[in-house]
Amino acid sequence: MKTLSIMAVVTLCTPLLGCDVQPDVLFVTESNPFQMLQLTDAEQGCPAPRRVCYLTFRDGGTSNGCWVREKSYVRALFPDLGERVIPVTEFRRTMLAEYRNISLD
Repeated sequence: MKTLSIMAVVTLCTPLLGCDVQPDVLFVTESNPFQMLQLTDAEQGCPAPRRVCYLTFRDGGTSNGCWVREKSYVRALFPDLGERVIPVTEFRRTMLAEYRNISLD
């Protein structure tokens, strides 16, 4: 019986460990020339205090970068696109950010 329980746990957990889980998106904005910029709370590869962000273009292209809040702006740096500076007022909170009571202010 004990062996069966261990096998069940391994069977259920193994697929989860193999997945590349995307960080939680907390803030989004829509603007030109991109379609959407999404800010997360993950650090994956971004030097502190920067966090991971995703930029989606109208043509379907995407890019990953790192973002940081600087005064009344969000500064996002993308290795392949350079830097983008967007006013904090352009962003809206996701339902997750509202649930966690997180804001850019």
